[in-house]
Amino acid sequence: MSLESMRHFGTLPNSTQVEEYTLKNSTGMHCKILTYGGIISEWSLISKDNERVNVVHGFPELGSYLKSSAYFGAIVGRVAGRISNGSFCVDGVNYQLTVNDFPNHLHGGNVGLNRRVWEVEKVSDTSITLSYLSPHGEEGYPGNVQFYARYTLNEDGCLNIHYKAKTDQATPISLTNHSYFNLAGSGNILDHSLQISANHHCRADAEGTLIEKKAIDHQSGVSFLNAKIVRETLPQIDYQHGDLYFLATKTNIESVSACLEEPLSGRVLKVYTNQECLQLYLGKGIPSVPSQQQGSFSALCLECEGYPDGVNTPELGDIILQPNQEYSHLTTYQLSN
Repeated sequence: MSLESMRHFGTLPNSTQVEEYTLKNSTGMHCKILTYGGIISEWSLISKDNERVNVVHGFPELGSYLKSSAYFGAIVGRVAGRISNGSFCVDGVNYQLTVNDFPNHLHGGNVGLNRRVWEVEKVSDTSITLSYLSPHGEEGYPGNVQFYARYTLNEDGCLNIHYKAKTDQATPISLTNHSYFNLAGSGNILDHSLQISANHHCRADAEGTLIEKKAIDHQSGVSFLNAKIVRETLPQIDYQHGDLYFLATKTNIESVSACLEEPLSGRVLKVYTNQECLQLYLGKGIPSVPSQQQGSFSALCLECEGYPDGVNTPELGDIILQPNQEYSHLTTYQLSN
């Protein structure tokens, strides 16, 4: 990697340095990765009008990430999503996690993987591998867990994300990337077309607590089995938030799990994953930052993950990693004009 592809991004209050690495391919596509939270701070391409367009939300400096609760572009975990009441039992031992989204534990707690500085293990012009050792008891989780995250940008516009983890004690693991996408690069996502390959979803209450797995009524607005315009479905989506979908493509990395399209530019984002679930978040709660074209529905998330509350309801998706196992999560986002 050339020196101009790495730059100092900021310094944490404890004097820890944060770096930014830029992955590039020959088409002019750029993907910027921070060592803080493994954040994808920018994913941009050259448009048909020869302009650079960034399709993910991010901040230009570290201070905004430290103050934000939006998880822009970050690695989320140890468990992405909400664990009911922030508690679970493994091998006869009860564990109480940080309750940071009452009454639940959300996205790994107050200081989850999104707020840790990751080490750079390996880097090139097109790929970077980060690592983080999460100690036993961090945010209430059992086990010492070694995490790895590898990002690879390919010539065909694919951003491949591969998470791995090993533990010395049984513990729940289910990571995701929390990028917010707007394929137009500005405005909102209400006129984007969205398709999700799912026949079942999980309802949630006003606090986001997962309630029950249900077959999707494909005549309703919560169904994206056939592509729909987001604006047209919004009135039928609970709290205008977005549901957790059980993917029909689970464990099949070769099949398209979701597809997002922006009609004016014709830009398309395809999602492939070996995970069982996809959390759709429509971005209703994005804080308004006028200078950065952010705010409600200015972007949406397609979070590939395991079933978040699987530690309490393993019949819907077991997310416990045992010491003799390796966690391996593959997700590919393919972007094209």
